Amino acid sequence: LKSIEIQSSRDFEVIITDDTRDDCIRNIVAQFSGSFNVTYIKNKRRLGSTANCNAAIKAAQGKYIKLMHQDDWFSYSDSLQKMIDMLEFNMECDLAFSGTYQVKKDDKKARTIQRKHLYKIQKDYRYLFVGNFIGAPSATIFRKKAFFDEKLTWLVDMELYMRILEKNNNLVNSDNPLISIGISDNQLTNSCTENWK
Repeated sequence: LKSIEIQSSRDFEVIITDDTRDDCIRNIVAQFSGSFNVTYIKNKRRLGSTANCNAAIKAAQGKYIKLMHQDDWFSYSDSLQKMIDMLEFNMECDLAFSGTYQVKKDDKKARTIQRKHLYKIQKDYRYLFVGNFIGAPSATIFRKKAFFDEKLTWLVDMELYMRILEKNNNLVNSDNPLISIGISDNQLTNSCTENWK
């Protein structure tokens, strides 16, 4: 929320869908209510990660969808504007993504897509079956509402990207690490990789 508060672009809404059992998130959001347009939605029952993201997307009114997971943040004060510009200046594209900083407790590394992977995705979106070369949902922005498949528990981001690109295989990216991704043992990715089901 602090990284959203400092964004140079101010034409946005923030939708926070809260899947926690207590009011800790509501109390944090209240601290930012005067800083930007925020809609807080407390789920009546716990939805789980995928359905919780979908609830936020359903509530969104803007023409672009920019997801930010709870452990990720904008790297710079102009990160949002640069992500918006990728779609504004590439009207044929429905999906854009940026490089990221992968941030651990005592380590920070830049991550970007290799040109060979970008070329192969542009040639055939199904190349994403090989691996998630685009990155976490926080590194993306897309033009139209698209929802995660709630039947899936693993690779939901790749499957979403493939559905967007199946309809329009034009995408644009920036190697600039506009988003910082928090890396920790508590990530959803880790819970999936450690569960063989």
